[in-house]
Amino acid sequence: MARARALRLSGRIPGTGLALRDVPTWLVGMFFVLLWAAPFVWMVSTSFKPPSQVLTQDIEWVPREWTLANYIKVLTQYPVGRWALNSLIVAAAST
Repeated sequence: MARARALRLSGRIPGTGLALRDVPTWLVGMFFVLLWAAPFVWMVSTSFKPPSQVLTQDIEWVPREWTLANYIKVLTQYPVGRWALNSLIVAAAST
């Protein structure tokens, strides 16, 4: 009872210093953070899936089988180092 009264009087959440009136703003902000992060998490999760699990109808955030084959393929069959160097040159020149 005393804690509830102290909460009402101060208008702050104990131990956080967060004002009660700021909680809805924080909740909306956290919702948008999760919404923004979801595609990135999905991309990273999919990069560790074998090709047979990538285009399925079921949504699986965590792969059933983990593989590094996709990374090995990209790094050995494509000139990723050259692409990175080109990007660095263009970024440095435009800056």
